[in-house]
Amino acid sequence: MSSTTSNNKDDYTLEQWDLIQKALTTQQCRDLEASIEVFVRWWGFTVQLNQKAVHMLDECLTYLEEMLGKHFAETKLRRAISFCIQFKQMRLTNAVENSDDGYVRLISPWVIPFALTVVKGSSGDDRNLWFTVWDPAKKEWGQQAEFHECLSRNGRC
Repeated sequence: MSSTTSNNKDDYTLEQWDLIQKALTTQQCRDLEASIEVFVRWWGFTVQLNQKAVHMLDECLTYLEEMLGKHFAETKLRRAISFCIQFKQMRLTNAVENSDDGYVRLISPWVIPFALTVVKGSSGDDRNLWFTVWDPAKKEWGQQAEFHECLSRNGRC
């Protein structure tokens, strides 16, 4: 690949070119009722997507990066987080399909911005930090848990 900013078909694989051709603008994604939100807390951040955004993730990467860009000025970090979210697309699809409200969240602490733990459901007013661990023996993620003692002086996480 000779250039990542070129619009020349010869500079991309067929799969990459197909994604470029199918890419939607932020407004087009919103018009199709895809919703992507980023929430920033003192302990980390949450990226929340609705079912349509999960199913159209490949086409709505511009929208995803625009929403991340509101909180992450560094382009390389923003693109790395976007890539990590794409990498978890199968898990996101499974979680959103089993969600009661049609939303899924990716939660990450600042110290590990690429952890992006997938949690089904919208966050609402939940300000707690949630976590899960990988069980290599069972080859699956464990039960989701929250840090109950995560309160600050003003009563918030």
